[in-house]
Amino acid sequence: MISTDPYIDQLTNEDIDEILTKMPWTPGPNDACENCGSKETLDWYVSHTCYAWDGAGEDPNRDQLYCDGCGHQHEEFWSDQWAEYYRGCL
Repeated sequence: MISTDPYIDQLTNEDIDEILTKMPWTPGPNDACENCGSKETLDWYVSHTCYAWDGAGEDPNRDQLYCDGCGHQHEEFWSDQWAEYYRGCL
């Protein structure tokens, strides 16, 4: 497909790669819930962790890909964990 937009026509492959890496990622047909393996209703859920990370290896604070059921359990678990933490701090 050829664009009629002069700006788009001037983009290089590197420009396009950079734009695509900044776009929100949508789960594909081969992706599955990181907890139960379901391929239905996948979405990204915020990690809710604050582990120290030196940049080596996998980020322990990265967002998690879950189905709706596991995602809601994840949110509830971490809400409870942080509430318990803050109760001890106050």
